[in-house]
Amino acid sequence: MENKVEPGDTLLLIDSKGKKWMVQASLGRTLSTHRGEISLQELIGTPYGASVRTKIGERVWLARPTCEDFIMKSRRPTQIVYPKDMGILLTRSGIGPGSLVVEGGTGSGALATLLAWFVRPNGHVFSYETRRDFIETATRNLGRAGLLDYVTLKEGDITAGVDEEDAQAFFLDIGDPWRAIPAAHRSLIGGAVLSVIMPTYNQVEKTAESMKGMFTDIQTVEILMRNVLVRRGRTRPGSRMIGHTAFLTTGRKTIS
Repeated sequence: MENKVEPGDTLLLIDSKGKKWMVQASLGRTLSTHRGEISLQELIGTPYGASVRTKIGERVWLARPTCEDFIMKSRRPTQIVYPKDMGILLTRSGIGPGSLVVEGGTGSGALATLLAWFVRPNGHVFSYETRRDFIETATRNLGRAGLLDYVTLKEGDITAGVDEEDAQAFFLDIGDPWRAIPAAHRSLIGGAVLSVIMPTYNQVEKTAESMKGMFTDIQTVEILMRNVLVRRGRTRPGSRMIGHTAFLTTGRKTIS
């Protein structure tokens, strides 16, 4: 694959201050920014990693979007699962190419994007959502990331059960996850991991209690992330940080 922008490519533009724009290389279109206008047509054929000039001479660099970029630049009608939380969920779940994964609570499709990114090319994600408008938003976000072929979006209440059997991982991001624990247990293969994302202590207590007898190795963690301001002779922690976003509870299915 030639490492240059092709017509129709989705790419990331990054200015000298770290501001980012996700755009599509298209004929006859321009992007207006505080750094000046950029002709998206003129980006075609430019190597990734190179810089281009805006109409007022400011430099911006071209990059291929990562999974994190697609997630953070997605349309968000709901609170998303942040990449800092997704990382530990992904490593604990044990999924990879070829895995069959079930998700409850599609929302904007942020977590489905991550899961699809890692189960492709021959795995699949089945995601359940009760709200049609959320499904429509998730469809657009997954399409933009080129991942719709790896996700089936289903309109339905996951607490009532799922169609999928032999799931290798199960994720819940709904308001009452304890009601979906039996459905997750029935769907998962023995020893597979259930991951639950929750914002409050009360939800964690009720869910963890509901998991007992059906899951073992039940753990709950919270991930905090702080940027570091790196400047010669003056490097220090940032004064702002991404603090509490969710509690993450995981457990492994038992069969006896």
